[in-house]
Amino acid sequence: ISCIENLIGRLKLLPKDKDSYGLVHSDLHQKNFFVQNGSITAFDFDDAGYHFFISDISIILYSAICYPAKKSDDQSEFAKLFFHHFMEGYHSENRLDSFWYDTIPDFIRMRHALALVTFYQISNISALKENQLEMLEQHHFEVENRMPAFPFESLR
Repeated sequence: ISCIENLIGRLKLLPKDKDSYGLVHSDLHQKNFFVQNGSITAFDFDDAGYHFFISDISIILYSAICYPAKKSDDQSEFAKLFFHHFMEGYHSENRLDSFWYDTIPDFIRMRHALALVTFYQISNISALKENQLEMLEQHHFEVENRMPAFPFESLR
């Protein structure tokens, strides 16, 4: 899809330095960490590699907001609270220039596109139920039309 090629092209132009680029998990979501006694232990590092730190943040946001462990009555409020608290914790360990916040929608679009590709790779399309096919069509439409997986601008 040409929109994905354009997106990849934009992301390749981003500056790489020690404060914005390094070793990241690349798949940190609710099922890839444990919390015990206030301590977080991440696992499943098979997707780890060198990438932008904001990419890892975007993956976490995408997972928490698009696939929450528990549905909230007010998803918008949950998203704002999650982002605020997550970034508060993140900034206790690392600082990112505010420039990087503007790239989050692109990284979220990339994750949304990769989720679609992965779904096609692991699914038997002919065996999907009607509601699953509708979801797949909607996901494809969102990726192809550069629609956000969620309105990031509303989190700031």
